[in-house]
Amino acid sequence: MTDNTEKMILNLPRCKDGFERCAACGKKTDVSADMPIEMRSCYVEGAGQLCRDCWAEIYGQ
Repeated sequence: MTDNTEKMILNLPRCKDGFERCAACGKKTDVSADMPIEMRSCYVEGAGQLCRDCWAEIYGQ
């Protein structure tokens, strides 16, 4: 993705194996859908779960 590309929040279903998808790119994350949001890393309230790559690109970490 380039710097000029704005991220769009996607409304994607969970993966069939029970893991969340990234709200930005749609990639399967390593976060179980059953995990409470308080325990998750890379979770954005109001947007959803992000993969580590999108988290790093958006927040620079």
